[in-house]
Amino acid sequence: MNKTFAKTAILAAAISGLSTGVMAKDWIEKVQVSRDGIDAKPILVSANSHKYTGIKSNSHRFLLRLYGKATKGERIVAMKVGSFKGTLYFEADGNLWSKSFQHRDVGSGSKRTVSISYKPTIPLKKIKWQGWDPREACALNMDKKIKSGMSKAQVLSKTWTVSAKAYFELDAVAAKKGKAVKNKWNMKNTTNQRDGTGYDVQVKCLKGI
Repeated sequence: MNKTFAKTAILAAAISGLSTGVMAKDWIEKVQVSRDGIDAKPILVSANSHKYTGIKSNSHRFLLRLYGKATKGERIVAMKVGSFKGTLYFEADGNLWSKSFQHRDVGSGSKRTVSISYKPTIPLKKIKWQGWDPREACALNMDKKIKSGMSKAQVLSKTWTVSAKAYFELDAVAAKKGKAVKNKWNMKNTTNQRDGTGYDVQVKCLKGI
């Protein structure tokens, strides 16, 4: 029993030491991605006489605020925003949408706090949606109206306004001040932190034809 207890104590100490090391390397105080302003332009969804057929809009201009703040002694050296879970600056995205910021984009390693207003126009086929996409939002609204007593024909005879929620994730990268200003940073001597958010978009469910 004593040997078992001793092994357990050694293992616990090792885990504790590892956790402390991870905490010590946490050089980022805050990361946040959010909507930057009023997004009034709707996404259009088409319909025929029986159902909503698809997303008519090909792309949408999103209004994003990207924010990263490093702890004292560190600097933000890079950021990457993407419309998918697991957005990482040092990893490839395949066919998913993302945009990276580095060097002069973030102050060339001289800034502890970086705030960027970014307004990309993104193909809707590259957007990750939370819960439902715009066409599904219209179909759900139809189901709700039918349950309240309307016929399908009545629903499709009108234009309805609903909403869908796009997803964005921001990854911020920080390095020690000396490495940052000399542009000597890489994946091995930096740390990163992510934040994700849902972005409400207005959807217009058009009349059926």
